[in-house]
Amino acid sequence: MFNLSMNGLADQVRLCADASKLRRPAFLVIDALQNNLQSTNGEKIVATMVALIAMCESAGVPFDDVYQKAINFTRDVEGPFTAHLQAVRDYARNNLRGN
Repeated sequence: MFNLSMNGLADQVRLCADASKLRRPAFLVIDALQNNLQSTNGEKIVATMVALIAMCESAGVPFDDVYQKAINFTRDVEGPFTAHLQAVRDYARNNLRGN
């Protein structure tokens, strides 16, 4: 599933900085969740976090490091000249509403 060496994965997380490379994978995650009609939106959000924690644990990457990176990244890309984060939010809003 992942084409990454376990030793370099933590470094890849720390070095991740390009919003344009994260938008499509974020859309794909939301799109996959949308197609699960048997779960509520709340269950989908919690399931996403469960999957993230399992991925971090399996790869030996501290969840807290990934979480903090994502929080910092979110702040960094929320400027007036970038639409990446807003595009992900809009996509999530339009695809996770209704149940």
